[in-house]
Amino acid sequence: MTEKPDFASQVVELKKKLAKKEEALEKRDIEIKRLTKENRELLKLEQDDGSAAGGRNADDEHVDSEGEDTNEPVFPMWDGYDELYKCLECTGEVDEDVCVGCGREYLTPDPNPLSCSTVSQATLPDRSLRRRGSTPMFDVGEIRVPDRWIDREDEYCELIQRGATQLMCDTFHLTFSEEEGIFAIADEELREELAGPAIKDDDVWKIYLGRRLELDVEDHDGSEFIEGLLEDAVLFTTRNFPSKWQTKREGPNLWVTRPGNEDAVEVGNVEREDEHEDAAESGNEGDGGSYESDESGNGYIEDLPTWVHVGGCQDPNTGEAIVEHKYYDTYEDELSSDEMDVEEDGLKTPKSEDGARYGTSGTLPDETMDGYSSCDSDFDSDDELSGDEITGLVEDYRHYYKS
Repeated sequence: MTEKPDFASQVVELKKKLAKKEEALEKRDIEIKRLTKENRELLKLEQDDGSAAGGRNADDEHVDSEGEDTNEPVFPMWDGYDELYKCLECTGEVDEDVCVGCGREYLTPDPNPLSCSTVSQATLPDRSLRRRGSTPMFDVGEIRVPDRWIDREDEYCELIQRGATQLMCDTFHLTFSEEEGIFAIADEELREELAGPAIKDDDVWKIYLGRRLELDVEDHDGSEFIEGLLEDAVLFTTRNFPSKWQTKREGPNLWVTRPGNEDAVEVGNVEREDEHEDAAESGNEGDGGSYESDESGNGYIEDLPTWVHVGGCQDPNTGEAIVEHKYYDTYEDELSSDEMDVEEDGLKTPKSEDGARYGTSGTLPDETMDGYSSCDSDFDSDDELSGDEITGLVEDYRHYYKS
């Protein structure tokens, strides 16, 4: 026969344990109050010393000549350790301009002030149409796929790893493929703000977002990112960085905005039509190239980046021009066909203006050296030169170049 448990003794034992717990809680509350008081004093000291950025002392209230408070807005103090704003009175957290502890209202500084950024989202490598060998993915940990994305689970995971959020995927109906990248469908708000008159109400407007996104912390649905991308790509283009993006109709009710097929053209090759027209009227191009075309159609310069400007250089002693102030084309270093003469063996050698043919070694004819002849040299071209011979040869060349 088993013994019945002694419930009375168990109750007594539980009461003792409960009393110990209550005593420990009281001690903890006392310690919390003490630490809170010390923390408040330290924060006020930091506030007085000006080390707490973004905060103002609660006692700094402006009073007018009649002794009335001007009710100047008060900012909370910034706690750099916890990275949040705290109340000046109870050091409680300030959430949405109100202290959660005492209810005091504050004016919280804007966490995202306007900035003048020179980075164009439209020209970043993430906006390239071509696939990269390996696009850097974000480490997002385990991805929980919503039920509505079960049929496109792999696509959803790619979008999240490439910087999109779940809210952005749902709001703009994002799509991704290895061949085309990430596309978004503009919502009603975006259409009202940025769509042109050609895009009708029943049309679908797809926007290319690239192959990776970097959203701001407060941009939960990606609307700010898409709006900024469209502004950089379409609206606010500059002369130095003209837009290569274009919006085209690709179906009965489908408009697509993305970089054009001429995306492979370098930025330096892009020219404005009005510059061509002005240069054609004046007969010369702004960088020294001529726009006068001959009967064969040659002479119209299309590849401007190959033209290089060389500034003039003078001898500091004599003042003579050493290098002419001119432009030259690095792409066509050879002489034109009308200055070439075809040899019997099919090779081309340049000719001088009077018809004298240059040698195959590329040296100038003897008469152009003002009487200088190789016969005047006291060494054989096959022999090794001594130091004195080299010095003499250099002096001879200097003499003839000056003349």
